[in-house]
Amino acid sequence: MKALRLLAALGFVLLGPAAALSSQAADAVPRIPLVKGLTTIRSVAETQGDYEAIRLYTEVTPKGYRFVSSAEVPDAFTKVPERIEVPRFVPIEDQRSARAMRSTYWSGDPEVFPGTTPGVSAAIVNELRTTGTTAMTYVDVQLKFGIPIVRTLKGSVSRIGTTTEAFFILVNGRRTELRVLHVKGKLADQKGVEDFELRVLDDLDNPLTLSATGPHFTSRMTRIEYPEAAGSANSIERKLAENQPADVYGIYFAFGSDQLKPESDRVLKEVADVLGKHRDWKLQVDGHTDNIGGDPANLDLSRRRAAAVKAALVQRYAIAADRLATGGFGAGRPKDTNETVEGRALNRRVELRRL
Repeated sequence: MKALRLLAALGFVLLGPAAALSSQAADAVPRIPLVKGLTTIRSVAETQGDYEAIRLYTEVTPKGYRFVSSAEVPDAFTKVPERIEVPRFVPIEDQRSARAMRSTYWSGDPEVFPGTTPGVSAAIVNELRTTGTTAMTYVDVQLKFGIPIVRTLKGSVSRIGTTTEAFFILVNGRRTELRVLHVKGKLADQKGVEDFELRVLDDLDNPLTLSATGPHFTSRMTRIEYPEAAGSANSIERKLAENQPADVYGIYFAFGSDQLKPESDRVLKEVADVLGKHRDWKLQVDGHTDNIGGDPANLDLSRRRAAAVKAALVQRYAIAADRLATGGFGAGRPKDTNETVEGRALNRRVELRRL
């Protein structure tokens, strides 16, 4: 039986339709819109090993939202990564008022667990804002000898300090400051007490949890991607039209591999659409990595990843092969330090340039 811890692996992206929830967040706070194609990426440390996990939103309606969570999770015994995908649907009523978080879901589970959310609800955030503390429940599910063991931890969490904190994260490839509520507390059952610590976006419409620590896990969101309008200043088309390099972060690969993940399809289609619109354009596609691993391996990996992007554009979208040249620089052209999780995330990218 396969499982994915959504709270740890993919965060609590708890956006609701704007008409359904009234936001009290300050106008100056950047907003993360709930749209089809919204994607969050999170680095996770669990007892069986570290991994990167992705959540892709596939449907947004007034009734709620649906997403697919995926990760290459190390097996608890062999440590060999295994790809896991878990679909989830969150009804808007749970998004508004649920008090229980259920963050672990098995591959055979239903998409909906009524009365729970994968993270915190708007009601919990509102109480943290107004009173500084809130009651909550965390439903933890672990396998023991193949049998799910459920713990229902209850207690309260409280806001740390009286003002929001700054949290820096990559949003569509740009280092962005978000304002978060820093929350700590203890939840308990008959087996004992567990410490929890969260940093939650200060927005009732979208209380996105950017970092979380709890039983068996620590995680931090490193990137957020969502579709931008073609004419916007940071769109791929706009940058290429102005003969600027376009750093693309919405193309995802399996760990240490040139295998494209399905979550890359949105951005690949966007690039293909741009090439279809501008039939005289030719592009240079270059791969870049962080410095984890040796230089020769990273250089080879970056070149193979660029070639994989070209192959996908040619084979899936009928882009002429002679319109695309490829290369790679390994870790040789970093955008930021490789000493932090955030810096390494910024350095792992595909760059497009017009020829």
